[in-house]
Amino acid sequence: MQILKDLYIVSGCQGSNVYAVKTDRALIFIDCGTNMAEAQAMESSLAYWGLDTLPITHVLLTHSHIDHAGNCKYFRGKGAKIAAGPGDCDAVETGDSRTCAYVISAVFETCAVDIRLKDNDVLEIGGLKIECILVPGHTDGGMLFRAEIGGKIVVFSGDTLLIQDNADDVILAANIGHEYNQERYLETLGKIANLRCDVICAGHRRPLIGDAWRAFGWAYAKACVELRQ
Repeated sequence: MQILKDLYIVSGCQGSNVYAVKTDRALIFIDCGTNMAEAQAMESSLAYWGLDTLPITHVLLTHSHIDHAGNCKYFRGKGAKIAAGPGDCDAVETGDSRTCAYVISAVFETCAVDIRLKDNDVLEIGGLKIECILVPGHTDGGMLFRAEIGGKIVVFSGDTLLIQDNADDVILAANIGHEYNQERYLETLGKIANLRCDVICAGHRRPLIGDAWRAFGWAYAKACVELRQ
């Protein structure tokens, strides 16, 4: 599905979402799905949109859980550089319990990480500037990515928050995996509560378009009520 000019969702909605951003001469993936069946679905989607001739140069991981990072090895083998946040890099490279592969009774295929991201890094890829914001809580090294695409400010939020029907109706990050940290998650939501954007592309469910930034404030308010008990 095309979301904006140069922005596509190539897998997901029912499972985890994978986004493709078209740059001057290549594609950037945000997350990469769980397994080969999903990878093949992504490639079919790229072919449908006439994007299959473009190389995938980078896979930017919002976090290390298998449903978002399970195809790292496959896409790195095709030439993509893998980028992940601190802590989550180690999970991807070791395939340990932080990948949560046990949730689906799978084995995580380990993969080297080429770009070890830090808070406030700015990546410049194919003429596109991407802000990298560390958002720990759901995982230790979760990352949020922010860029101007098709004339709109887009945030890729991973599982930091999910959207149900509108900006006022958000789902907080799931308490899954031993590294979930409620205190750090609250701090993360406070940190991004006033982050401005037009579009939020979350790790599951549908994107939110138009004044999407309001969802961050609602998520923080909801977390202050539900998690501070």
